[in-house]
Amino acid sequence: MAKDSDMLGTDAPKIRMATRRSQRVVVDLPLRVWLDVGWRQARCADLSLTGLGVALFFPLPRGQRLTVAIDMGDGHSIETAAEVVREGVFPNGVAGLRFVDPSDATLAALISCMRRHSQTRLEALDFFADDN
Repeated sequence: MAKDSDMLGTDAPKIRMATRRSQRVVVDLPLRVWLDVGWRQARCADLSLTGLGVALFFPLPRGQRLTVAIDMGDGHSIETAAEVVREGVFPNGVAGLRFVDPSDATLAALISCMRRHSQTRLEALDFFADDN
């Protein structure tokens, strides 16, 4: 986390507000990331309809487009395009990936997975599910 000096000259954490377009659900799912060298293993830390938080053991630059394959935890997996929107390497941080044009089938699988892993009923998921 970035630091700002306060009036006393001490370092204080800089707080950044995150604007999210959809609710995130905390998960712990196996994930594979396709890079030029092949598939690399990672962990999905949180999931939403617009993206995911990923515990990576290797750096990825902001703006890089890649393919991710998420094990949904029910015997199914999805493979979709994503873009790095926040850099981070485990254990000091989690990278943020945004889905790029996910298909209707991918969105339906995300809704199902999020419902299974959610501890509370999410109104946004009900809204999207009713449209299908």
